[in-house]
Amino acid sequence: MSDYTTTMNRFHHYLASKPMNGVSPIGLYLAFLDWAAHISMEPGTQAKLASKLVGDILTYKVDPKDKRFSAPEW
Repeated sequence: MSDYTTTMNRFHHYLASKPMNGVSPIGLYLAFLDWAAHISMEPGTQAKLASKLVGDILTYKVDPKDKRFSAPEW
């Protein structure tokens, strides 16, 4: 039989997993840190991602039916 601290820990983990659909927030954080650490050591990949981002921004086409951009300032 487990003591009350184990029960409290399990209940806390259960409550924390509900909004994350069972994904561990710590596991998600560690995966992001792993990705960031690897990408920081690859300048070629950084350049490719940056050029894709800039290219996507510069080639973005506005839908003519979108009224948000109908002002002449755009």
